[in-house]
Amino acid sequence: MSDTDWFSDFAPPLDRGHETSRASRSSRSPWVWDETFGIVHHEGCRTCRHYMLHVSDAAIVDGDSSDSADSDSYTLALNQRDAELRRRYLEGFRRGRSTQQLHDTDRLKVYRSQRDEARAAETLYKAEVKEKEEEIRKLENKLAELQLEYNQLRFDSLDDHALSPLSLSSEESGESSDWQSEEEEEESDLTVEEEEVYEDEYEYEDEDEVEEEEEEEEEEEVEAILSEGDDSADEVEVVEVRAGITEANFDDRLASIDDEAPVLQLGFIGFSTQTISDGESDTHGSVHRQSHTSGIPLPPSSTSGASTITRTPAQTVTHIRQQMAIAHQPGNESILLHIKTLISQAHATPLPLRTESQKVLLTEWRRKPSSPPPPFLAREQEPDTVYVDASGSGIGFIFNNQWQSWLLSKHWRQDGRDIQWAEAVAVELGIRLMIDSGLAATKIVLKSDNLQVVNAIKGKAVIREKNTKRIVDGIWELLGDYDMRLKISWVQGCLNPADEPSRLRCSGFGSGVGETGRRFPYDCGIPEHLKGFVIPYVT
Repeated sequence: MSDTDWFSDFAPPLDRGHETSRASRSSRSPWVWDETFGIVHHEGCRTCRHYMLHVSDAAIVDGDSSDSADSDSYTLALNQRDAELRRRYLEGFRRGRSTQQLHDTDRLKVYRSQRDEARAAETLYKAEVKEKEEEIRKLENKLAELQLEYNQLRFDSLDDHALSPLSLSSEESGESSDWQSEEEEEESDLTVEEEEVYEDEYEYEDEDEVEEEEEEEEEEEVEAILSEGDDSADEVEVVEVRAGITEANFDDRLASIDDEAPVLQLGFIGFSTQTISDGESDTHGSVHRQSHTSGIPLPPSSTSGASTITRTPAQTVTHIRQQMAIAHQPGNESILLHIKTLISQAHATPLPLRTESQKVLLTEWRRKPSSPPPPFLAREQEPDTVYVDASGSGIGFIFNNQWQSWLLSKHWRQDGRDIQWAEAVAVELGIRLMIDSGLAATKIVLKSDNLQVVNAIKGKAVIREKNTKRIVDGIWELLGDYDMRLKISWVQGCLNPADEPSRLRCSGFGSGVGETGRRFPYDCGIPEHLKGFVIPYVT
């Protein structure tokens, strides 16, 4: 097959006006855009399709065609091509976006489902946290009740300890024991004073120092008493319930009294000497040998003439004073030694268990009988109590039947603040008000009905909420700046008189603070960190 035959079979015959040379560019055949090949070419061109792939649009544009109609048709074909390409691009973009949206819809469903599950879990966890917090509050209340019961049992045990063999023997003999009833009265007063469960113990160190000083003074007084002994007292021999004591070993026994435990509360012992007549022995009580409190009998006396001491009921205060009045008179050396023995027993008796006679011995022995009784030296008087409370609308303060109130702004609960924060602010404002009024010298006694705040200020609990913790830290700094001691304790909400002024009901809270309650005549400025949350209350 010749080349001409192959070409004729491959392509149809050329149009009459079409040639492959540049001369064919002047033909009248219009230009069109060939969608298949993406080129602009003469319409109805019968040239080889393969050849058309190599036709350059630029070659046509760069040609020197003088036919304007040919140029216009070429431009029109280009515009058609661009429009079609733009249409197809936009259509493809829309299809792609639609496909992507379908794909994203499934993913969004998954993500939203996971979000809803997380929110549901958050709600569940918050409910569990509230339940646990409620359980904690119940446990704290239960703990407070148990501590109250424990303290009650602890102080009730003093009554059992006070039932010594002497008191039992006194009841059996039918003799009165007024000193024991007075002692029980003291213990009941002690129980009432110490039933405050959550009182602060900041001042315990000072009280211990005072007690140590009192013990040292008592020891010095005993030494001074013993130094007054008379030489004629060598004839007297006294036997104590626990062991024999004579003038010779009295100092050694006295030094070891505090080391022996337990010390039982015993009544005053009678005494008998070889030189005392029958009439005098009746005055001081009958003499009988008694067994030791543990049930072991006392050893027999080495001196047949010396009588042992029996446990007798407490001698009256009048009788003790009569003996002290004549103890230094000539011929009464035995009475002097007897008084010294009773004084040593009084020092060895714990302070809460001392009888009235022992107190008289320790306070009046060094004075002349004609001098009046010494004034009762009580400990430093406790300051009056400050009560504070907070509600959702305000803060209340009560001191000496006088009230003070502050308002809480509408937005005070922002940034995690809750009622615990308001209760801590109530404590701070109560302290500031007492300091600014000048009514607090070195110590403030304050009560609040929020147990968490009370324990946090005592250092027994930790508050996680940042704003409340900042208030508690500020209270410590405030006390340190003014060198002030704070004795803070918990009070039941129903017994807190500051509840009504915290709710801005300041005219009818007579049941808690008295019918004549009036407003506290002093006020304190609002600290910078509380401005915007606490507002002065103006009636």
